[in-house]
Amino acid sequence: HDYLEAPYTGSGSKYTAGGSALDAALTGDPSGKTFVVKPATVDYRTNAGKAWRDEHADCEIIDAAQDREIRQAAPLAREAIRVLCGHYGVESAQYQTTLRGEVGGLLLQVRPDVMVGPAWVDLKYVNSESFNKFDRTFVDSRYYLQAGLFHGLGRDAGISAASVSFLLVESGTEFPRCEVVEVPAEVLETAWAKVQRIAAEIVAVRERGLFV
Repeated sequence: HDYLEAPYTGSGSKYTAGGSALDAALTGDPSGKTFVVKPATVDYRTNAGKAWRDEHADCEIIDAAQDREIRQAAPLAREAIRVLCGHYGVESAQYQTTLRGEVGGLLLQVRPDVMVGPAWVDLKYVNSESFNKFDRTFVDSRYYLQAGLFHGLGRDAGISAASVSFLLVESGTEFPRCEVVEVPAEVLETAWAKVQRIAAEIVAVRERGLFV
């Protein structure tokens, strides 16, 4: 395996920006970024377009179509969170909670988007294919490790009864679907075990000075 000592800081795609914009609309963006809609008249090939882009260099830029899609998606996600609050008997959700811990000598942090009573809920704004295949591809995805982190670090923090769910919202359409997928307890245990194995590998690589 190759491991990076420093976090990745490359530019995100328009899809990442769209997901971040929906996240910020629902839960607040901890990075403090501002989101701006690119006017249809702006052309980055022109001097005026380049000047507009430079003026908004510190913003996440989404296009008009994404803006319309997010405006349709946000109310559905809010309603799903409201339903979850009713299900768990709580008045409101908590947003952008943070879990930190040490796994095999490696310091780790994860930030669930939403905590509803005893449930960790993470928002995923995914395209139609990923929405349809979420269950089938879950174990081989990074979401599997994320669920393991929620489960393990939460339990280590004394929140042993917490469940883990993903709030899926369909992107790329003005008529999105929305679904809450809860991860079974036995899957969370195997995901946490995989997190621990990977943490041990990273620590071993770090101790040998093999980071790239």
